[in-house]
Amino acid sequence: MSEADRDLQQGHFSYEVVDERDFLKRPSLLAKPINMKKQALAEFDAEFVLEQKRTNDSRFEMSRSAGVDVADTILNARALMKEKEFQLAHDLFRAILKIDSSNELAIRGVAECARQLGQHDEAVKVLKRLVATHASAANFVFLADEFYGLEYNEEAQGAYMQALVHGVSDEATLFHVYKNLGNVQLRLGDLDAAEESYNKAYTIDSESDALLANYGSLELYRGDMDRALARFRDAVSLNDRNDKAWVGLSMIHRQYGDVELAWANLEKALDINCDNESGIRLLCEWAMKDMEIERALRYVDRFLQRHPDNALISMWYSKFLYFSGRLEAALVEIEKTLYLDPMLEGATDVLNVIQDELCKRRANG
Repeated sequence: MSEADRDLQQGHFSYEVVDERDFLKRPSLLAKPINMKKQALAEFDAEFVLEQKRTNDSRFEMSRSAGVDVADTILNARALMKEKEFQLAHDLFRAILKIDSSNELAIRGVAECARQLGQHDEAVKVLKRLVATHASAANFVFLADEFYGLEYNEEAQGAYMQALVHGVSDEATLFHVYKNLGNVQLRLGDLDAAEESYNKAYTIDSESDALLANYGSLELYRGDMDRALARFRDAVSLNDRNDKAWVGLSMIHRQYGDVELAWANLEKALDINCDNESGIRLLCEWAMKDMEIERALRYVDRFLQRHPDNALISMWYSKFLYFSGRLEAALVEIEKTLYLDPMLEGATDVLNVIQDELCKRRANG
């Protein structure tokens, strides 16, 4: 199976998707190596223990002296969240925690705001604190979803398992847990476990186009193109707007040698969801192989307008600008790429090629 086949999947609680594994890497979430992130989380855990020891004895007196109505403050913070004033809400929830460090609603509020603000490291730290002080199925699902989005796969699997141990009561959440658990297990290469989890989700909701698309990805991992094709077709028959399933169909048709149909399926996926990064990466790869530079430029340009901090797609964009003859623009873009990620593989080589070509042009007048 090609790397593109393996790279189909990814997901998050807030958007139902095929799990896109290596194909979907978000620089805004993974700005530093995972081992450094996990070290930071471990340091936070140690700091939290010390903080608890220092403050537990004084919380009651602080609450009385501050004269803060915690319930009203939480209501105000939730109202700010509804208005998408996440930073203000975040600050209010933090103020509550200075008075009552174990307030469950405030801890959840900080995590929700941090997630909305793109501060995913903080969200994980706070959610780990949440399950340490308020272990429940809902809180473990909250933590698992954040691990899931960051592709901390083993941690996500553990948190989803803990949610099941604590007893998920409603069917919608149980479906979500089994579906995402299957996606994580697929990322980890445990195909049998992934199928078992998908089957449990299927018993709850057999009409989920997202789940059918995930089944399609499972078949891709197994190398069964015909079954994968059937699964993806079932998904789009249920929901013609399932962009992840259209990406899956495009990959299969490409393998079957129908290049134009593959392109048509991929463009349909990106017309449905211009933020589909797996589709954009596939587009970049195919555009370079097929020399469809102008065909790709409008999709990549639109993606970068919405995700300007994506270093990898920025590098691809600089290549396309170079091949389309826009050298000055290509130089600006690759310099931006290196600003976003100085260590991005291949970026320095692209810079050198563009600079050399510009020097030749200037020398020739």
